[in-house]
Amino acid sequence: MDVSLFLQEDRLYTDTVPHPETARRGDINGRPSIEEPEPQNSPGQCDITMAVEPHSRASLLVTTSLDTKTACAAAEKYATAVEPLLPKN
Repeated sequence: MDVSLFLQEDRLYTDTVPHPETARRGDINGRPSIEEPEPQNSPGQCDITMAVEPHSRASLLVTTSLDTKTACAAAEKYATAVEPLLPKN
């Protein structure tokens, strides 16, 4: 399993959602987020992008040799652990 964390200044969490038809809006510890299964059309991947105000985002990508559901469960676990370390909105 690979876990990547990207911190992007001047990019909103709602920017660049390649597959809005499968993306799910939600929150991580109350922080607005979007979960996107298979963001690069690759089974076993899941991306969670969280808002970092005023105009930034944190994107956590999990890639695994297992199924997408497992990748999304792992992404939620890691995003929940990372969220308290991000600047407060």
